[in-house]
Amino acid sequence: MNTIFVVCLILVVFIVFFAWASNQAKAKHAKFDKSDVLSALKNLIADDSTNNHDEFDMFISWPINDSYLESIRKRTREIIAKYKPTANCAIPAAGIREIEELMIEVQNHA
Repeated sequence: MNTIFVVCLILVVFIVFFAWASNQAKAKHAKFDKSDVLSALKNLIADDSTNNHDEFDMFISWPINDSYLESIRKRTREIIAKYKPTANCAIPAAGIREIEELMIEVQNHA
Protein backbone atom coordinates (compact mmCIF):
# COMPACT_ATOMS: atom_id res chain seq x y z
CA MET A 1 0.00 0.00 0.00
CA ASN A 2 2.78 2.45 0.87
CA THR A 3 4.60 1.67 -2.37
CA ILE A 4 1.51 2.49 -4.43
CA PHE A 5 1.07 5.75 -2.53
CA VAL A 6 4.70 6.75 -3.08
CA VAL A 7 4.55 5.91 -6.79
CA CYS A 8 1.31 7.90 -7.18
CA LEU A 9 2.76 10.83 -5.27
CA ILE A 10 5.90 10.85 -7.46
CA LEU A 11 3.73 10.69 -10.57
CA VAL A 12 1.58 13.62 -9.41
CA VAL A 13 4.67 15.70 -8.57
CA PHE A 14 6.13 14.86 -11.99
CA ILE A 15 2.94 15.90 -13.81
CA VAL A 16 2.55 19.11 -11.78
CA PHE A 17 6.17 20.09 -12.38
CA PHE A 18 5.95 19.65 -16.15
CA ALA A 19 2.60 21.44 -16.31
CA TRP A 20 4.14 24.34 -14.38
CA ALA A 21 7.25 24.39 -16.62
CA SER A 22 5.09 24.36 -19.76
CA ASN A 23 3.01 27.23 -18.43
CA GLN A 24 6.16 29.21 -17.65
CA ALA A 25 7.47 28.67 -21.18
CA LYS A 26 4.14 29.70 -22.68
CA ALA A 27 4.06 32.88 -20.59
CA LYS A 28 7.66 33.73 -21.50
CA HIS A 29 7.08 33.29 -25.22
CA ALA A 30 3.83 35.22 -25.14
CA LYS A 31 5.95 38.25 -24.20
CA PHE A 32 8.31 37.93 -27.18
CA ASP A 33 9.38 41.28 -28.57
CA LYS A 34 10.88 42.37 -31.86
CA SER A 35 14.43 41.39 -30.89
CA ASP A 36 13.30 37.91 -29.79
CA VAL A 37 11.51 37.33 -33.10
CA LEU A 38 14.49 38.54 -35.12
CA SER A 39 16.82 36.32 -33.12
CA ALA A 40 14.61 33.28 -33.70
CA LEU A 41 14.41 33.97 -37.44
CA LYS A 42 18.20 34.42 -37.63
CA ASN A 43 18.50 31.11 -35.81
CA LEU A 44 16.44 29.41 -38.53
CA ILE A 45 18.49 30.63 -41.45
CA ALA A 46 21.89 30.41 -39.74
CA ASP A 47 24.43 28.59 -41.89
CA ASP A 48 25.71 26.63 -38.92
CA SER A 49 25.42 22.86 -38.88
CA THR A 50 25.89 22.79 -35.09
CA ASN A 51 22.87 25.03 -34.58
CA ASN A 52 19.99 22.98 -33.20
CA HIS A 53 17.30 25.65 -33.78
CA ASP A 54 15.84 25.37 -30.24
CA GLU A 55 15.11 29.09 -30.10
CA PHE A 56 13.30 28.94 -33.42
CA ASP A 57 11.37 25.83 -32.40
CA MET A 58 10.10 27.60 -29.29
CA PHE A 59 9.21 30.70 -31.34
CA ILE A 60 7.20 28.70 -33.84
CA SER A 61 5.41 26.63 -31.17
CA TRP A 62 3.96 29.26 -28.83
CA PRO A 63 1.63 32.19 -29.61
CA ILE A 64 2.82 35.77 -29.03
CA ASN A 65 0.63 38.41 -27.35
CA ASP A 66 1.67 41.18 -29.76
CA SER A 67 -0.68 40.86 -32.75
CA TYR A 68 1.89 42.08 -35.30
CA LEU A 69 4.59 39.68 -34.09
CA GLU A 70 2.02 36.88 -33.92
CA SER A 71 1.23 37.54 -37.59
CA ILE A 72 4.95 37.21 -38.35
CA ARG A 73 5.03 33.92 -36.45
CA LYS A 74 2.06 32.62 -38.46
CA ARG A 75 3.57 33.75 -41.75
CA THR A 76 6.80 32.01 -40.79
CA ARG A 77 4.86 28.81 -40.18
CA GLU A 78 3.35 29.13 -43.66
CA ILE A 79 6.81 29.57 -45.21
CA ILE A 80 8.11 26.53 -43.34
CA ALA A 81 5.13 24.49 -44.55
CA LYS A 82 5.69 25.62 -48.13
CA TYR A 83 9.41 24.79 -48.20
CA LYS A 84 10.04 21.35 -46.80
CA PRO A 85 13.43 20.77 -45.14
CA THR A 86 16.00 18.70 -46.97
CA ALA A 87 18.80 16.52 -45.66
CA ASN A 88 21.25 19.40 -46.08
CA CYS A 89 19.28 22.38 -44.82
CA ALA A 90 16.33 23.32 -42.67
CA ILE A 91 14.94 25.54 -45.40
CA PRO A 92 15.94 25.95 -49.07
CA ALA A 93 17.24 29.20 -50.59
CA ALA A 94 13.80 30.41 -51.74
CA GLY A 95 12.47 30.01 -48.21
CA ILE A 96 15.51 31.78 -46.77
CA ARG A 97 14.80 34.75 -49.04
CA GLU A 98 11.22 34.93 -47.73
CA ILE A 99 12.43 34.71 -44.12
CA GLU A 100 14.98 37.48 -44.81
CA GLU A 101 12.16 39.64 -46.23
CA LEU A 102 10.16 39.02 -43.06
CA MET A 103 13.18 40.02 -40.98
CA ILE A 104 13.51 43.31 -42.90
CA GLU A 105 9.81 43.95 -42.38
CA VAL A 106 10.12 43.34 -38.64
CA GLN A 107 13.20 45.57 -38.39
CA ASN A 108 11.37 48.40 -40.15
CA HIS A 109 8.18 48.02 -38.13
CA ALA A 110 7.72 50.79 -35.56
